[in-house]
Amino acid sequence: MTKSDHLPNDSLLRAIDDELAGTEVVLVESHLQRCEECRRSYQELSHASARIESVLAAVPIEHYPEERERLAEELERCQTKTNLQGSEKVLRRFGWGMAIAATLAIGVLLLPGRHARIPNTTGVSEARSSAALQVDGETFIPLPYSNPELPVSASHIVEMRISASSLADAGIVFEPISNTASEQDSSVLADVLLGMDGQPLGVHVLRQ
Repeated sequence: MTKSDHLPNDSLLRAIDDELAGTEVVLVESHLQRCEECRRSYQELSHASARIESVLAAVPIEHYPEERERLAEELERCQTKTNLQGSEKVLRRFGWGMAIAATLAIGVLLLPGRHARIPNTTGVSEARSSAALQVDGETFIPLPYSNPELPVSASHIVEMRISASSLADAGIVFEPISNTASEQDSSVLADVLLGMDGQPLGVHVLRQ
């Protein structure tokens, strides 16, 4: 069976969301009964959709009155080319995809091997005007993206790989550990401190 013989992802997603018209429902259900590959794709998309919904449902409404609706809209448009503004534009500059950026904005990362944590308020330094930010025993280099008026105690820390060129664009330069570290496509493992508004507040480079 060729690629053209399979159901497009758009049809599968609309089936998951119960957005198919009467005749489309019959065609899609009939195809899924006889096509194992499309059934597998349907199950994977359905599982991913459920995970995204659980993340959105975990956003505290009292802290993010409009965040859940906005993130849901951004996730639906993550495969399209749009003009990004606010935190999504900043996170894209750091080399992260829209779907990942949306989950980062609420401090939760779903990818295996990555983690997100909320620092204890007792371990947060309130001296935001200093040259560095002290959070959970780590020293973060400040980034000029998050609103400085927001409380640091509401921040989130996410561990991920970031391209060295993106850090350089943000004005952060570090000594290379190896000869290959200066290559344009090199990356480093870093803890990224996100502010309450979902924008990068600081970065702590762990290793290359």
